[in-house]
Amino acid sequence: MPAIAANAMLNKYLEQASAAFYSPNRAQYPFKDKTESNLAVATYYLYQALNESNPTPLDDKLRCNILLTLANIKTFQGRLSSALSLYAKALPLATRQQRQDILCYLAVWHHATGQQMLSRWYQHQLAENSPSSLYQSNHHAPPAVLLNRSLEILNRCLAQPVRYLTDISEKTPDSSQRITSLPSSSLPCSSLSYSSLPCSSLSYSSWRASSLEASSAHAFVILGHTLNADGSMSARLLNRLALALQLATRYPTSKILVSGGLAKQGMSEAERMAHWLSQHGVSPQRLLVESQSANTIENLRFSLPLLLQAGIRHATLLSTADHVHRAQIVGDILLAQHSNCDSTAAPDAVNIEDTSLEYATSDNHALRMKGSQIHLDHIAVQNQLNRAHPSLPEGQTRLNCYIDALQAMGMPAFRVSIQCD
Repeated sequence: MPAIAANAMLNKYLEQASAAFYSPNRAQYPFKDKTESNLAVATYYLYQALNESNPTPLDDKLRCNILLTLANIKTFQGRLSSALSLYAKALPLATRQQRQDILCYLAVWHHATGQQMLSRWYQHQLAENSPSSLYQSNHHAPPAVLLNRSLEILNRCLAQPVRYLTDISEKTPDSSQRITSLPSSSLPCSSLSYSSLPCSSLSYSSWRASSLEASSAHAFVILGHTLNADGSMSARLLNRLALALQLATRYPTSKILVSGGLAKQGMSEAERMAHWLSQHGVSPQRLLVESQSANTIENLRFSLPLLLQAGIRHATLLSTADHVHRAQIVGDILLAQHSNCDSTAAPDAVNIEDTSLEYATSDNHALRMKGSQIHLDHIAVQNQLNRAHPSLPEGQTRLNCYIDALQAMGMPAFRVSIQCD
């Protein structure tokens, strides 16, 4: 096969792998007159690209990136042993930057599997491969420092039980008190009365509620959820809003940030949430709107500058029990990524000194904040899923925490790009 034709075939495989990987159709992706999971299809085409080596063999950098992408897909599927083997296979092919990334992957996933000695060994290797002296003029923490901070954040957050506003062991709201998929206009404020949901002393003491009652530097952050096809909000999102409305009433000085893009029928998730809250008596002056994000990473990446710009120093994330840890981990890592290089900084109140947070905001302006800090915590929504959800992250929820942590550290899951002719 001529070299030009071989390159065209390679690009075709990479394009097909990328289309499958990024498809929202995760379970029923069309493939050869049948359907497969999108990750299975992406894996197939990546292996085809890997084997497309004649008459123009793949260069080591591309082959390494394909192996890393395959390894990342294995982690998504929970096949960590296979992933670790692929990372190790990619290591001899790696450039300096790729080697740093692989050492980070190996340290994180050995940490996830409980192999702490191996994790620490790869952390040590990363420190030797990325000395701090190379980053003295850079506003970002060196890779080894960021990795260390990220693992500390994972340790701390994964050891925290899910925090609720109410204690379902004492009283579970009956069906009349739960938010359903009713249109927002038909949802009465009376169904959200604070007295109907008793406070758990454990939840409040962990959440430091007493410090919020007179605080104007606090905000509740409502994380978005995909809108229905007709543009209405899902039951999950309505449950988050119901919780936010209770908290907005109890803490009238707190701001409320709504986060979520992916517009349907002309309105984003955040715009729908802001409209609903305004309809239910929350002053628009209390609302911050982030309407560009498409996933959890972007929720936090785009929201943090808005919070800092508004003078917020304590933010409480509101989402479901299977999502709050992921969001808190992502937020803390994003803050740690732009903190100074003093590794002794407190993990739950990261200082940002002499650095810039260059996250894109909704109006595409960069934000520079000096000497700022923000503390993140969470409250999970009470719903019918709570009884089945463990108090600590485990299984797929725990796995997703590690996946999101890596992406928050700036390591994309899909690492291959189309090759030039």
